[in-house]
Amino acid sequence: MHQDESYRTSWLSRASWLTAALALSLTGVLASPLAGVSAPQKNSKNTQKQALTPEQQAAAAEAADYGALVNDFDLDHQLQSVDAFAKKYPNSQRLTYVYFIGANIERQKNNPQAAIDYAEKSLKLKPDNFGSMVLLAQTLPQPQVLKDQPDKGKVLTEAETDANQVLQILATSPNAQFPKQPNDTDDAFAKRKSMLTADLHFALGMVHLQRAQEGLQGLDKEELAKAEQEFQASVTGTDQPDPTAYYRYGETLNWEGKIDQAIAAFSKCSELSQGTAMQPLADKEVQQLKAKKAASQAPPKQ
Repeated sequence: MHQDESYRTSWLSRASWLTAALALSLTGVLASPLAGVSAPQKNSKNTQKQALTPEQQAAAAEAADYGALVNDFDLDHQLQSVDAFAKKYPNSQRLTYVYFIGANIERQKNNPQAAIDYAEKSLKLKPDNFGSMVLLAQTLPQPQVLKDQPDKGKVLTEAETDANQVLQILATSPNAQFPKQPNDTDDAFAKRKSMLTADLHFALGMVHLQRAQEGLQGLDKEELAKAEQEFQASVTGTDQPDPTAYYRYGETLNWEGKIDQAIAAFSKCSELSQGTAMQPLADKEVQQLKAKKAASQAPPKQ
């Protein structure tokens, strides 16, 4: 298997949910550099403006630092600003979002454990931080993370809980944490939501696939069946499926002995991943499965 390499392709290339999650996490938090600061009052006699109080000055400084951090597009410098903000404003209500920004940066730099650490800090401050839950759901079940975990079961349960919680939000009250953006058309918003939903089903598929491989008596058939169901929901739930979801779907079908369906899944992965590192991996699986099928259908030698 090429688990680490194939998942890494998805980790680095599929970030559609990321922009949306970040924007949503910042909704109502950034506003203007003077967010939360009352306008100075005018003196009724001479109309001179009163100076900001120390509290207002501190609030304005915090909002300005936050705005500069959010709008910094140098990832290394932005990450330094995350830690500086946390040190300077340890009691800030914005800190949960700052930690989420740190998690996003580490995710883009392909440092999954560091991304997890920031996301968990974010959730300690705000347990329903939408973006941080999504990030953990997607990151925790990946093989390169699990291989270093002493308690894989606990990590997979956390990923499953986060994924299901976000799916529940999307199904029952999406406008609360996943609102339609000002420039969204109805179609664009529906596609963004379906894409995120598909990514979460992919995450759940990874949870069950990893559990299936932990069986003491070989592959756990019940977990494989659950993985198949989740991967199928992922690839059929959006018009922009993740090629890696098709790859994992193919693996699962192959292990279940569903060779024709596995060939179809790997072929679709190859089609969607043309020109990337995923394509030759998928093509190799197709060739091997076709050879396996041909061998099984060959007449016995006399």
